[in-house]
Amino acid sequence: MNDYEKMVRIMASEPRFHRRILSKAILERAERARDAWVGSMLPSDRPDVVYALLIGPGAPRAEYAKYRERRSQELQLRCVAAKAARPEFRYVVGIGLDARGVEGSAEDFVLIDTIDWTNEILAGAARVRQDAMQIEEFLQHLVDIGN
Repeated sequence: MNDYEKMVRIMASEPRFHRRILSKAILERAERARDAWVGSMLPSDRPDVVYALLIGPGAPRAEYAKYRERRSQELQLRCVAAKAARPEFRYVVGIGLDARGVEGSAEDFVLIDTIDWTNEILAGAARVRQDAMQIEEFLQHLVDIGN
């Protein structure tokens, strides 16, 4: 079974009620993402799965390929950071989307199976997470200064 099939099976294994909860959370974030990037870690009903969500504000057609590349890379980093934040989970399912109502409509999906991750890899994931948190704090500081 390839990663795509495994990811689809993982997502399909969520109970119907929990899929509705996840869908509602994704749609609420997709509304907010029109103005800025929105990233979240969403729980699964399964004890071995966590979802990493990244929704971007979209981009004009001429800049869309570059935007998609950035979103894809950021989603992969967020998946690694999610594993560092919640090391007890085996699977991290990453979902990258555009905000609701913006031009463009593409999705990115990532599945990370961490069954073979060593302590060294986990330590690297923790560094990725820490770097991302420091970048977020710095960007928020710039926003605070500008207001």
